[in-house]
Amino acid sequence: MIVDQVAKAKSLLKGVKEDNFKIHLIVSMDDVTDDAKNAASDVGVKVMTFAEIEAAGEENLREFVVSSFVCKLLSCAKSYFG
Repeated sequence: MIVDQVAKAKSLLKGVKEDNFKIHLIVSMDDVTDDAKNAASDVGVKVMTFAEIEAAGEENLREFVVSSFVCKLLSCAKSYFG
């Protein structure tokens, strides 16, 4: 789940604690407070910032591979549009 504010993450964590739904990961666009990290830890949810996600991507770069579906789609579009 991606949220733009830590307050929304806290609201989601409250729902997890009350067994309204399950979430494994919350990505916050804002910095995550210690309070939110502790609340997440209490219910088994991982909380990360968007910056942490970006850093993890940069550290684990992989070669981009176009799927066969995309190739077929592009081929079809090319023949359709000329």
